[in-house]
Amino acid sequence: MFTMGRREEAFAWANRALQANPDDPDALVIRGRYLWKERRRPDLGLEELKQAAQLDPERYQDLYQQGRMLVLRERALDRMGKGDFARAFEDANQVLAADPRSAEGHLVRGTALLEAGRVEETIKDMTLALKADPRLSWALFQRAVALEMLGQRGRALADFKRAAVLDPARFQPMVDKLLRAQAEGSPPLWRREAKVRLLARPD
Repeated sequence: MFTMGRREEAFAWANRALQANPDDPDALVIRGRYLWKERRRPDLGLEELKQAAQLDPERYQDLYQQGRMLVLRERALDRMGKGDFARAFEDANQVLAADPRSAEGHLVRGTALLEAGRVEETIKDMTLALKADPRLSWALFQRAVALEMLGQRGRALADFKRAAVLDPARFQPMVDKLLRAQAEGSPPLWRREAKVRLLARPD
């Protein structure tokens, strides 16, 4: 029923199955997928998948871990967008512990590191993010800012130009601004500043 698009019916049958047997992993997975996709409650859906994985790890542990990583990535990006960099940093570290090549994990962690004034580490994370996804314009922007802070204007300008190709409306003004600064011989447009405190250090 679920795969045929009859999701309300599938959810109702899963609930009936769980009334008869609360330890039915198949019904828990159906209910979890419904809550995640139809009710837009990935947190509740993930709890159902977790229970199913505990009951039948051979069949459902991988599904639960995939769901967990998706929730962590989305939460990290959401917290970053809201300026909650300390908790976004913690989420990103969890994502990267499970998937060291995650572009989103490196992007979020690098952004938090920049807010903490840890510029060299920012460059490393943004480079890894771009290795995983070369079209990640925000990673190019953040790396460019970090490079400019270090006085490496040529490299910063190269990143800004690449970002402007991907998103001209957002990043072309930055290219123009940096070109003017270069022509005028002005000091770095951004300076290293620790706005937040991050407890853990990335590996």
